[in-house]
Amino acid sequence: MKHQNEFINQIRKSYLEARKLKFTSDKNKMIRGTSHSISSLAEDLFAKYCADLLERNSRTQVLIDPQISFKISGLKNKSGKRPLLVRPDICFLKDNEVTKIFDIKTDLGYKRKEIINQAGDLKKLVSKIKGKNATVNLENEERKIRISKTLQEFIVVVSGAENSGNIKETKAIIKRKHKINMLILAKGDHLNTYKPNPKFKLTSDFNSLDSFIRK
Repeated sequence: MKHQNEFINQIRKSYLEARKLKFTSDKNKMIRGTSHSISSLAEDLFAKYCADLLERNSRTQVLIDPQISFKISGLKNKSGKRPLLVRPDICFLKDNEVTKIFDIKTDLGYKRKEIINQAGDLKKLVSKIKGKNATVNLENEERKIRISKTLQEFIVVVSGAENSGNIKETKAIIKRKHKINMLILAKGDHLNTYKPNPKFKLTSDFNSLDSFIRK
């Protein structure tokens, strides 16, 4: 529970920092109308959460936004002209085998239909790449890897505040229709709220996530 709270608090802190200007002028006033995107920071924080949760000296590597090419398997992209290139937000690589992939979303907004369609696309992609050989560039070195025949995929939503009335139903549809676990980590006030003392709490999905990570 301690690590779960730390993760959520770090996401909240990142939202607050994202509102600040990265640069200022000593000549004229500057005002930012929107916050910086925290998507990449959320991926980094989630990767750290996973890495800290795994056993010490685990053979599992946590990859952030890797570019996985299926050129050696002959798989093509939608146009059929280029090798298939897959970039999961987070994936686990153990003994050169990709075992899990995570699609990280800071929130769902009001895109209920879109997330259901995205889940369908994710399931089709996973079915296509399971058991295939691929390559990935890690620390300036191309490494041959394979995709596990039992690859697991997850959709992780950090803040489930927006669109809260449909979240339970959306999760059920994605589970029933696409056989994908969608995990909502926090509910209540959105983590990006302007309230000075937001009220949010962790969900039981967080414990489920921990189990999925450790397995």
